[in-house]
Amino acid sequence: MSGQKMREEVIMVSTTDEIPGYEIVEYLGIVFGITVRSRGVGGRCIGGCEACFGGEITAYTQSAIEARNDAINRLCYQVQQIGGNAVLGVKFDSSRSGQDSSMTDIVAYGTAVRVRSK
Repeated sequence: MSGQKMREEVIMVSTTDEIPGYEIVEYLGIVFGITVRSRGVGGRCIGGCEACFGGEITAYTQSAIEARNDAINRLCYQVQQIGGNAVLGVKFDSSRSGQDSSMTDIVAYGTAVRVRSK
């Protein structure tokens, strides 16, 4: 579980269906955050060079981290907009898109809820 700070409120984020020490007051529905990324020429060149030597491709790893963070921040923003303070059952998904599959869609999704301390 992690917390994402949004406008002085912490949105609790959990991959589980409950948060220990809290009870669900209201289910608000499915929410999602999405970002679409494309590798630029520089990133492809650096990634291509790193791929030649094997191991982690750090240019792509950093891009994946940033995309994941953008998706989760957008998810938390949507939760906040509908009056929630937590999102449960969070999952991530990704897919390739574009004519040459050069773009990657990253989606974070879950169930927005309002919780309170037990």
